[in-house]
Amino acid sequence: MRNCLALLCVSIAAALTACGGSTQWENPDVNRSQWIADEQTCRRQANREAEREFRTDPVYADNPKYDEAKTLDSRMARLDVKKNSDALFENCMRLRGYRLAKKDERR
Repeated sequence: MRNCLALLCVSIAAALTACGGSTQWENPDVNRSQWIADEQTCRRQANREAEREFRTDPVYADNPKYDEAKTLDSRMARLDVKKNSDALFENCMRLRGYRLAKKDERR
């Protein structure tokens, strides 16, 4: 039963991510190579910070193998890390002057 619930949660998350494919970050003041560099930098920083926060959270810090377990709790914790990383990434891109625009709105 737990495996089914975990699979459902992961499937919903994947479907929502797929729906987000109709938008893209844009900043009219930067060229394509700078956009790629900014996106990579923001993604790397966001992933690093989200992982650091996960590892220092008292709930998980006492059990270093928590995120390797195949339990519903550990899978949900990894989903939380992903959501946190996505939010940190979005904030980083906005701070660099980008905005999220629908592909048909792009200039």
